[in-house]
Amino acid sequence: MTRTSTDQPTPPDAGRGSFRALRVRNFRIYASANLVSLTGTWMQRIGQDWLVLQLSDDSGIALGLITALQFGPSLLLSMYGVSSPTATTSAGSCWSRRR
Repeated sequence: MTRTSTDQPTPPDAGRGSFRALRVRNFRIYASANLVSLTGTWMQRIGQDWLVLQLSDDSGIALGLITALQFGPSLLLSMYGVSSPTATTSAGSCWSRRR
């Protein structure tokens, strides 16, 4: 006797949970690649700040300037809504999708 997918009981919490998106294979691949990418970005920023501190003889002003230059574009663009998670609502309301 063969069993179909409807014969198997579903767990009671099948539709709920914080990590239910991880059931999708493509999203798991995307999330793990994003984690690796972000880790590399953090390592680069720490290394750059460390290098600036060594080259500038522990100058706090130089470190502050480099940090401002690193995060400045993100801060300016996020105020407009281009790189924020709500980009479809804030920037999307300015331009029509229909051409």
